[in-house]
Amino acid sequence: MRVKYLIPVLILIVIFSISLMSCQASAVSKELAKNVVELQTEIKEKDSEIIELKDELKQVKKELQSVQSELDKDKKLADEKIDTLESDIVELERAKEDITGEEEKEVEEEPEEVVEEPKEPVKPVEEEVVEEEPIEEKKPDEATLGEKNAVKKALDYLAYTPFSYSGLVKQLEYEGYTHEEAVYGVDRCGADWNEQAALKAQDYLDYSSFSRTELIAQLEYEGFTRQQAEYGVQAVGY
Repeated sequence: MRVKYLIPVLILIVIFSISLMSCQASAVSKELAKNVVELQTEIKEKDSEIIELKDELKQVKKELQSVQSELDKDKKLADEKIDTLESDIVELERAKEDITGEEEKEVEEEPEEVVEEPKEPVKPVEEEVVEEEPIEEKKPDEATLGEKNAVKKALDYLAYTPFSYSGLVKQLEYEGYTHEEAVYGVDRCGADWNEQAALKAQDYLDYSSFSRTELIAQLEYEGFTRQQAEYGVQAVGY
């Protein structure tokens, strides 16, 4: 009899357990479904943000391209102006040399006029004994003011742009210094003319393209020796 009543009780317990487990599984499923919906919503929001960021990135790229295009145009215009200025400088230097050469030629060809003064009767002059004063020789370290300023001016020019030896002498003469003062200033400026040739070669390559032969010829035109020009061209990679 006990077994007879025990079996239905066990069946009821099993059914109850199954029902309880089913309820719990349903609750878990609902929770999971809710979490999935929330995750999907977050994913959609993130996707929207990513799309917006991509659009902003495209806009920024367009603006950068526009700015780069403007910079390229400005650089091209600046390069053209530099080329024009350099050409004008070269032409002016050539014109200056031509004018100087013509002036020197005219001075050499101009005959000296000899003016004869009327002769007067020569009166006897008593000879006076004049004691010769010793001539003071200039010491090597006693430079004139013009020579000292020529040294300073040469250093100022070298700090601004490279020069050859002869080019710097001519520039100082153009500034009004005598030939002797200009030579004194250039001799004492302490420049390495090979280094100056290398710097000048790099300046030319920075604004234009030159072959090795053209660059050597240009440096020689600037007053550098053949050896200095070849050193400068080799220093920049030729």
